[in-house]
Amino acid sequence: MLQDTNTTSAILAPSQNCWRVAHAERAAFLVDAEAYFTAFRAAAINARHTIFIIGWDVNSLARLTPRQIDDYPPRLGEFLNT
Repeated sequence: MLQDTNTTSAILAPSQNCWRVAHAERAAFLVDAEAYFTAFRAAAINARHTIFIIGWDVNSLARLTPRQIDDYPPRLGEFLNT
């Protein structure tokens, strides 16, 4: 059941278990790894300050792109160290 954005759900409690509850203008479900890694890579490249990776089984050898496409490394571990 969807909740009204003006009310707080029982699961999310600002200042207790989350920063805040907000309305998202857009969202996407990324089902396959290629779409996920492409979106992650683009978001990470455009990040201004900090990237938080939470609840992810990180394999530093995972390839974000199937081949070298720019100056960024294609493997996750090397990419995060740039």
